[in-house]
Amino acid sequence: MENQDLHREHKSELASEGRITNIILTHWYDIRKDKVLPSEKDIDPNILEPILDNCFLIKTKELRTLEQHRYIYIGKNILDAYGSRVTSPKDYDDIDPLSHKNKFEEVLKYCKPIIDEGEFINKDGLLVKYRQCIVPLGEDRNNIESIFGGMRFKVFN
Repeated sequence: MENQDLHREHKSELASEGRITNIILTHWYDIRKDKVLPSEKDIDPNILEPILDNCFLIKTKELRTLEQHRYIYIGKNILDAYGSRVTSPKDYDDIDPLSHKNKFEEVLKYCKPIIDEGEFINKDGLLVKYRQCIVPLGEDRNNIESIFGGMRFKVFN
């Protein structure tokens, strides 16, 4: 087996074993150090690389002012969870169930990581059960710039 295949298999194992929450929380606390919050620029994509297909990053400005959010990044596996018609950034605004938006608002309000479980019906009419971890990123409690998260899920027929 080639090195790339081994790497892909390792990525899959990490995501499927439920370590997404642990990886995100450990990294968030590590980069936070003695600050109230880590910032987006503190994130090390090399550490998070094994789970990035299951991760997302949103800007919070629109969430605060327009009660909308804008994805900066969304992993391929998360797009797959939302259904076959979600293929490009213009579709991102339509994919989130209301419960996700409520959790994003909760992260802004309490300025701390949140672990959430739930379910939704995706664009293909399939039930998706998920567990996600979302963390705030910014200069301080009053200046949360973005929210980073990761989601593990299972799609049911």
